[in-house]
This record gives sequence, structure tokens and C-alpha cells, in this order.
Amino acid sequence: MTQAGGTEKAEPRVQDSRHNGQPLAADLAEQVFREQVRLAFELLPVAIVANVALTLAVFAVLAQVVPMGELSAWVAAMLALIAVRAAALFDFRRTAPEKRDYRRYVLWYFLPYALTGLGWSVLATFIVPADNEIYAVLAMCAIYGLSAGGVAFLGHMRDLYGAYLLVTMLPAAAKWLALWWQFGGGFRLVMGLTTLVFVGLLYSAAHQLSRLVAGAVHARLEKEALARRLQELVATVERANQAKSDFIARMSRQVHAPTAAIVGQALQLLGDEPSAPRQAVLRELHDDAQSLLAMLGDVLDYSSLEAGQLQIERVEFDLRELLARAGAAGETLAAMRGLAFTCNIAAEVPARVLGDPRRLGQILVNLLSNAARYTDAGSVSLDVRQMGVEGARHKLVFAVRDTGIGIPAPRLGEIFQAFGHGEDGAQRKGGSGLGLAICRRLAGLMQGALAVESEPRRGSVFTLMLALTSADSAD
Repeated sequence: MTQAGGTEKAEPRVQDSRHNGQPLAADLAEQVFREQVRLAFELLPVAIVANVALTLAVFAVLAQVVPMGELSAWVAAMLALIAVRAAALFDFRRTAPEKRDYRRYVLWYFLPYALTGLGWSVLATFIVPADNEIYAVLAMCAIYGLSAGGVAFLGHMRDLYGAYLLVTMLPAAAKWLALWWQFGGGFRLVMGLTTLVFVGLLYSAAHQLSRLVAGAVHARLEKEALARRLQELVATVERANQAKSDFIARMSRQVHAPTAAIVGQALQLLGDEPSAPRQAVLRELHDDAQSLLAMLGDVLDYSSLEAGQLQIERVEFDLRELLARAGAAGETLAAMRGLAFTCNIAAEVPARVLGDPRRLGQILVNLLSNAARYTDAGSVSLDVRQMGVEGARHKLVFAVRDTGIGIPAPRLGEIFQAFGHGEDGAQRKGGSGLGLAICRRLAGLMQGALAVESEPRRGSVFTLMLALTSADSAD
């Protein structure tokens, strides 16, 4: 609800019946009608002020030539009609939009408006002396001005404005034409015809304005309906995505425990030194279960990332010790593939830092695992250096290089997407297809960045850029 004197905002749209996500034609027509009524009441204060000012001005001018009794009665009637219009405005503004009876307000608006126009017509037709052409012309000018101003106030409702023109200007035109017919005189004919032409021009202007306003309101309502529908679709997709993530995470957790048990039982059986054929089967069972366990871990991490539930820790840890463990894992992976492995840690790399050791180690081991998996001959390396220092923050670069199959340039953007692979045979290399997507998301959560440079048949370099705070400086 808007206080008197304020400007009312467009009211909320009413949620009515819909068809295929679009408002029905009747619904739109009703909403366009309500917007037209609202606009008419929004402009009403200006019309009221203009009518009061013009009424008092006419009273002052005509007081010398019109009997005071007639003129006073006319002024009283006009001010009473203006008061009714002001009451309608007050009631409209204090009523909540959803409780308004718009058709009742149209009548409340138009009837006193039309009667006001009729009052001006009575002034020009019957009250002002016909033989005093100067004052008669002044009265007609007042009618012309009010009618022209009415295009702005009510022109967007063409039919109502047309009715207003009929009661306001046609009697005056008929008067001038009747006087011309009875007494002659070119001036009277000109006044009558000019009034008729002016009526036609004003109605044409109102017709154009009505079409423009209705079209603009209709387009805005269509846009709002589409926006609401889009929001509903987005919310539906988000709910479906959340349900999918919850389901995958729940199922992964349920499968994770028995898979881990299979890994442990396979190791226990291998420790009993079975026969060679059985040992081969158990080794394959262990490796496959271990791969499945890693995939389940990726699925759980990705689901947590999608749901925004994965939290990055900030604890003190020994970076060099973490790099040593990652290097040992990389060396083992490389050795299993018959590859050379090197780990180079620059002397300026700090030892004690603050960060998330688990997630940093996860990224490095994943990158080293991929490097070994996609390299058939040659080497894999892990290089760590310091790029710069800002206060207690050390800008570090972790680079994992390989001499593997490489990645074609058009596919470099795909490898960090979920289930993205760098080359057509990647599916045969194993893996969940989530590792690099998880690594990039984790790097982002740690305020870092993960990038890649690659050339087919020459190898790849994955670079993690991360700023870590020195624990000694933090203390």
C-alpha cells in the first residue's frame, strides 16, 4: 500500500491458471486491464490539481459576465466532483492490490471524470453568453486544454476516453454548428468544425497511446511470466541435481564399506602364501577392489563438492614430509609402469605451513597417478619451487611432468570437466573420470589454480599454483 502523495510501484502479478508455463490469454487480458487502471489512478493527482486550478481561474475570469448564482453553483458542482475523484484516489491507494475490485474502481474513476467533462461542456454551452465571443472562445480553450490533457491521463483506456470526449466536446460543437445554422457567420462554423476535427485527432491519439501502453504492459507481463517459469525450472533442476548427488553419495557410502572389507580380506589371503594360480586371482581381486575403492572415494568427494559440503581445513603441517610421501607414491606408481621418477624440491620451499594437507596430498597423488597411467615409456617427475613471497604467504608451484601420450589442444578444456578425458582411448586407461575435475575444484577452494600444458606424443605438465602461509611467520 502506498501513502498519499507517493508513487505506487507495479503491483505483484496474480498467479492464475497457466497453460504450458504461459499465462492464459484471459489472465493476461485481466492483468493488462489492472495495469491500465493502476496507471490511471497514478496520474490522477495531476489531473485533480489541474482541474482545481482551472476551475478557480475560470471563476475569476467569468465572474464579471456570468450571473454569480449560476457561476457559484457550477463551481460548487465541479469542486464536489473533484472531491469524489480525490476520495476514489485515497481509497485506491489505501487498499492492498490483491484486495482491489478493479471494475468498481473503474466506475468510481470514470463517472466523476465524465461528469466533470460534462460540467465543462455545460459551462461552454449554456452558462457563457453566446453573444460574447471572447469569453465563449476562452471557455472553448479551457475545454480543448482539458481534453488534450486527458490523453495523458486516460488515453491509455481508449474507450473510456472516447466517452469522455463525447460528453465534453460534442455538445459544444453542436452548439456552434446550431448557431451557425440559425444565424450564420463563418466564425461559428469554424468553431464547430474545428471542435469536431479536434475530437477526431484526440481520439486517434488516444487509440495509438492505448495500443502502445497495452503492448508494453503485455510484453512486461509475458517477460515476468517467462522469468517465473525459468526460476521454477532452475529450482526443479537444482532439486533434481541435489537429489541425484544425495543418492550417489548415499549409495557410494553403502558400497564403500564392503569394498574396503574385500580389499582387507584379499590382503589377508595373500599373506597366507596361496598357490601361484590362486595368488594371481587374489592379486587381481585386490587390485580391482582397490580401484573400485578409489572410484567410490572420487564419487563421494565430487558429490560433496556439488552439494557445497566439502570444507577445506587450515592446520599446521610439514610440507616437505607431505611432498616426500607424495614422491614415494609417485615413485611406486612409476616403477609399476617401468618408468623413471624424479622429485625435486627447491631449497626455499618452507617446511611448516598452514593449509589442508589431506586435500593437497590428494591433488598431488592424483596428478602423479594420471601421469604414470598415461605414460608408456619415459619418465614422471614432481617439481616444487617457490615463485614469490608476500609477507608470510609463500607462492608455490607444484609441477607434475610426464612423457606420455599428451592431450590434443582442442581437448585441453575438457579434461577438467566431470567424466572428461583427454583422448579417445582414455576410457581404457581406467579411472573414474572425476579426478581432475575434483582436483581443480579443490585447488579453487584452497584459493589456488590448476592448469595444464600438453603436446600430443610428447607429454604433459600439470601445474598447481598455491599460496601457503608459513607456520613460523603466523606464530
